Amino acid sequence: MLIKQITISLMILFLSTSIYAHCGSCGTGAPAKKIHKKQAYSQHTKKVIKSLKLNKEQSKKFDKVTDQYKKDITRIQDRYYADLKLILTKKQFRKYKKKFK
Repeated sequence: MLIKQITISLMILFLSTSIYAHCGSCGTGAPAKKIHKKQAYSQHTKKVIKSLKLNKEQSKKFDKVTDQYKKDITRIQDRYYADLKLILTKKQFRKYKKKFK
């Protein structure tokens, strides 16, 4: 049972990091990170579409599902941060975002 839990946890961790992988080459400011994240996300999606040899219809559907997933993840992350703000002080929250984001 423990091995199964560890395996699932590692899979989730791997998938989340591969989706939001960061090359480290962009600037450190928030606007640069946002722009880079969008570009990297778009490039990743294009790579997947090309690698899987999706046709136009599949590509559109894939983009739609992927975009919705990204919106859902962002919404969940925003809700998570809002809940953390209820628990942590402003200083603790800033430290948390800086260290663990």
